Amino acid sequence: MEGNRMRKIEVQSPEDIRYLFDNLCRAAKEKIDQHLPPGAADRDDELRKRVEEMLTEYVRRTFEHAVRNISVNGMDAGPIETYISKNEMEELEPYDRKLHTRFTTLQAQLDEETEKLAKLRREAPFDAAKAYEDALKRELEGDERIIQSLANEDITDPEAGSLGIRPLERKEDIEEDYARTAEILKALQTSLPATAHKLTRANDALDYVQSKQ
Repeated sequence: MEGNRMRKIEVQSPEDIRYLFDNLCRAAKEKIDQHLPPGAADRDDELRKRVEEMLTEYVRRTFEHAVRNISVNGMDAGPIETYISKNEMEELEPYDRKLHTRFTTLQAQLDEETEKLAKLRREAPFDAAKAYEDALKRELEGDERIIQSLANEDITDPEAGSLGIRPLERKEDIEEDYARTAEILKALQTSLPATAHKLTRANDALDYVQSKQ
């Protein structure tokens, strides 16, 4: 009779037993969610809680029997409590509607901030380059007009200097264009880190909510 005994299931690590247990608990919770979806009514919550308690006890007893036929690195597995604490065996976390709503909201905020940052990264360099190009083009056109005007005037004009060069007529316009371009670049420099910071905060909040699920 001893030779007819079935060989024990062999695993390499205690973590393998924990992995099997976690998968069984996850499958059990999915079945509860499928047949007893979380509801607002107290009666439904009480029924769901009772089912969770019964199912938890069933999982515990199933593993108590299963470990008798499992060996870890050639050694008997021993009692299930050796690998899984009592709290872990009894824990089937109930559905938290508020936490789920918060998670959904944070996920939407994260997606929105990600899209804003991606759009800013796509468009900001082009907008800055275009603004600088327009300002430079205006300055060059103004300089060309001044040079052409000087070329058409008599170099001996008494109002011109000894070299025939008049004072710069568009100095204020050039300074204004330069200041406007600088403001655009400064705004871009400020907005990019701020948007990235918002995205980081949304990511941190999302990680926190996920850790609580």
